[in-house]
Amino acid sequence: MRSYTRKSIVWNYFEMRQDKQSVMCNICKKQYKYYGNTTNLKEHLKRLHPAALVKKEDQSAKKSTTQGYAEKCTTPATAASSSSNLNRIKNKPAETSICTTNVKRARQSVEDSAEVILITEEYRQLLDDLVVKLVVTDFQPLSIVEDRGFKELVANLNPNYSLPSKKTLSKQLLPQCYYKLYAGFMEKLHSQDHMSITTDYWTSNTEKAYISVTAHFIQDWKLYAITLAIREVSVSNNSEDTGAVLKDILDEVGVFDKVVTIVTNNAENMKQAVLNDLNKHHHPCVAHTVNLCVNDALDSIKGLSPILTKCRLLVGHFKLCTLSYRKLHQKQEEMGLQALGLKREVPTLWNSTYLMMERLLRLKQPLSIVLAELTLESAPNNLSGSEWAIVTDCVVALKPFITITEELASEKYVTMSKIVPLIKGLQFTLRLVSVDTFVGEQLKESLLDAISNRLGYLEVNKMVAKATIVDPRFKTAGFGIDSNARTAQDWLTEELAIILENKTEDAPEVIELTEDMVETKPQIVDEGNLWLHFDQKVANASSVEEPNSMSAIMVKQYFETKLLPRKDDPLMYWKDHERFFPELANLAKKYLSIPATSIPAERLFSKSGYMLNERRSRLPSKNLNEILFLNANM
Repeated sequence: MRSYTRKSIVWNYFEMRQDKQSVMCNICKKQYKYYGNTTNLKEHLKRLHPAALVKKEDQSAKKSTTQGYAEKCTTPATAASSSSNLNRIKNKPAETSICTTNVKRARQSVEDSAEVILITEEYRQLLDDLVVKLVVTDFQPLSIVEDRGFKELVANLNPNYSLPSKKTLSKQLLPQCYYKLYAGFMEKLHSQDHMSITTDYWTSNTEKAYISVTAHFIQDWKLYAITLAIREVSVSNNSEDTGAVLKDILDEVGVFDKVVTIVTNNAENMKQAVLNDLNKHHHPCVAHTVNLCVNDALDSIKGLSPILTKCRLLVGHFKLCTLSYRKLHQKQEEMGLQALGLKREVPTLWNSTYLMMERLLRLKQPLSIVLAELTLESAPNNLSGSEWAIVTDCVVALKPFITITEELASEKYVTMSKIVPLIKGLQFTLRLVSVDTFVGEQLKESLLDAISNRLGYLEVNKMVAKATIVDPRFKTAGFGIDSNARTAQDWLTEELAIILENKTEDAPEVIELTEDMVETKPQIVDEGNLWLHFDQKVANASSVEEPNSMSAIMVKQYFETKLLPRKDDPLMYWKDHERFFPELANLAKKYLSIPATSIPAERLFSKSGYMLNERRSRLPSKNLNEILFLNANM
């Protein structure tokens, strides 16, 4: 027998028999018929000798094989380029044929000569976790593991790895990753004294109703937002049923008694569920309230309604008419402008009226030119000069509302304490806005009235006021009215006094020593005894100091520290000052963790929309909950 020279890795472990029609495995001496290919030989190595698939050729052999393959792949292109007449390569199919040949050769190279990584149990678990991560982070359907193209990709990357089935993915791997991460977050959650909750309803495109619950707290002076549940709701969304569902979720997690406040939109059923059925403090979503202020003001001005109607017709025409849409884009390119599309007003989306008008104003010049050139009978009328002036005033007046919404929508930064100073800043900015039309002036006044009516009370809201005053960037300076600042200071002092009083009650009892419990020693009279009476009086006064006076002193000392720069992180301040004001630091954790809006809950449903589309319409709510939790926290 002699070694049969081939480029496939299998010939390192097989020898050709003399008849050249059979081969023998050098490891187990088993013989096989040889039909001119190595498929059955590779299968033998995979099943009985997987370690043999690790290529052990030296570096020079690798280099030789790689160069040989590179020469083969470039041969067609080289021949074509060296030809005196390039017109011989006439059509696209010929190019496609060359590419296809190279792909096949590359695949054969992977199968025959590339290193194939051994699949240990640890490595298999890593690959399984990466499949879960693909589904979670990219919102892929669970059925991706059954897709032919994906299976072919994985098989070419490593033929030794077998993708998990859809059932294994949904019933085992996904829950395992979920519970592993969930357990770590629950440990953080249960170590907290206080937390706040955001919640909201959502209806999928399959008409299923879901409720989301997210917990917010501060640990190690970092903000956390943990998704507690995305649960399908089969009952009605009235206040009683909503309260029961929320109570069930919070009890299941074991945090009901830790909840300080629940943040929802302004729907009456949510408000009543929190106040009456759960007996918890309710905080309205400030971003939603800001949007209601804008809607109130826009609806109150009669002269604005027909202009908004014309704006909607313009946007609708260019959205529906392909010819007009294409001409608008061409005109922008001709004018050297960035090609932009118009934005449609969507009543359920915040600030969508502003965004529609702002984009129209931005495209005013190319839009006007295209409308003048259009000969279509269906083309809408352009806005008149006075109407464009009103749209300009509206955009200027509404822009500050975009800014405040963006400021309060963050999940990564403290937002509750910003509410009062931002509302005051919104009113101040709006008064300074310069408009040129009567409708613009009307809009300004209506917006200011709406802010006062819907947002003015928040300065005397206990939760908001305490959050403002424990933020070292604002303290009492964050308030618009001095008496409101003093009231907030009194509320903080009172709560701090209660904490100090409870702390005193929980302290171990001090046993007073009597004369018969101590050995009597003769008193030595010296000058030090002249101060004995005074020293005892001071000690007694210190030991019986009232919690109210102690809390007042602590608050005063806190106020005497300098205001933190507005762009600095208040949590870092409290991390550095916790040792000086430990009780105040706990109150800062309690109030600064509360989000100003219910946007965190609504963002979950934006992600849910990606998951529950046509390919995933039957995704169980349990898997949806697991995927969204992992997506938010991985």
